[in-house]
Amino acid sequence: MAEECRAALAVLATLPAAATTLVRIADRLTDTFRAGGVLYFCGNGGIAADAQHVAAEFVGRFLQKRRPLAAIELTTNTSILTAIGNDYDYSDAFSRQIRALVKPEDCVTGISMSGEVQECAGRT
Repeated sequence: MAEECRAALAVLATLPAAATTLVRIADRLTDTFRAGGVLYFCGNGGIAADAQHVAAEFVGRFLQKRRPLAAIELTTNTSILTAIGNDYDYSDAFSRQIRALVKPEDCVTGISMSGEVQECAGRT
């Protein structure tokens, strides 16, 4: 337990250095919703489940009652994923959906534990 606490404190210690980036992200999300845009998420493996949960919090309720915010996670349509994987390549699974769905007022967020989000970028 002590090791987990040390690890959590180490993460918290990095937050001041990340403040500028976090504010930019918050501003981008705010701009997206104010413009009537949609927030799209993508991630692989267990992170796909996390991304689905985050999208659900935007559409549902997080901490307080508010209007629903448009958010979609790109792994939830298994027919699209398997068709693209079969007809093209799995590395195109997100990029083809992004090209088909995303408009200039929207925002795409790739979530990764490893820092490798190549699958989200795909081949354009």
